[in-house]
Amino acid sequence: MSPIEDIQEDSEPFDRLTELCDQMQKVVRGSPENDDVRGIIFLSDEDRGGIVTFGYEDPTAAMAALLLHMKAVFASQGKGFGVMSDQGFMILPEMP
Repeated sequence: MSPIEDIQEDSEPFDRLTELCDQMQKVVRGSPENDDVRGIIFLSDEDRGGIVTFGYEDPTAAMAALLLHMKAVFASQGKGFGVMSDQGFMILPEMP
């Protein structure tokens, strides 16, 4: 995976992985019954990772949704999930 310092953000795909992510979100969004669908698509190869978010107000909302989904995945395995930040350790609230 690419080092965290090698992050690139753009509104358009800029490499093979982000192009594949973009094609995937276009398939989902291409159907009118999916107008309310939001998504986060991750892909990676041996060297890099790519991510595309769609349907969220902003990237922060997408990441909040990701953390809540991760909490649910951990809970389904009988495990807890929290986040450490510069504000300290936080236990995430229940999913709505």
